[in-house]
Amino acid sequence: MTELKMCTTCIQDGDICTISCKLGLWEVTGSYSLELINEAMRYFQQYKSDGEYFEIIGGKSPVEVLLGKQRSPLQNNSLHKYLAMISEELNNAGLDMKKVLKPEVDIPWSTVSAKEYLWRPIQKVLTGKDSSTKPTTKDYVLIADVLSRHLVEKFGVFVPWPSKDLQHTSGDRNE
Repeated sequence: MTELKMCTTCIQDGDICTISCKLGLWEVTGSYSLELINEAMRYFQQYKSDGEYFEIIGGKSPVEVLLGKQRSPLQNNSLHKYLAMISEELNNAGLDMKKVLKPEVDIPWSTVSAKEYLWRPIQKVLTGKDSSTKPTTKDYVLIADVLSRHLVEKFGVFVPWPSKDLQHTSGDRNE
């Protein structure tokens, strides 16, 4: 409630109260009541989550909010499922790590090896980020597209990004 007070003004004229955003983004008017305060809080929370109040209360700017969303839990699960599926498809196609990366040693693919030797190098080039927790949700789409195109063009292996239905099937995510 303190942040709401910092970002709004409240003017009461008799029985009528107006709660206004200091940035001029919204206002609510009505009888002073819990319902009016809750309505103001809903507007405030929406604009706050969009980064509109960063100059008053800190946090991320609207541009940072729009461009810098970190991967979601679903996207994290999808990444690991996708890498497990890639590993399985490459192994099934007889394309062990030796054929794809290191000609000296027979090494079967795993989720971890797919992440380290396929996903991460592309991620690093496209985003400059080492950790898979750092790219934005938009970066994930780009990285997956580049990796999929490479696997199809070079090895004829296509693995779609997992749907929600595939999240609960088996995979070697914890390797």
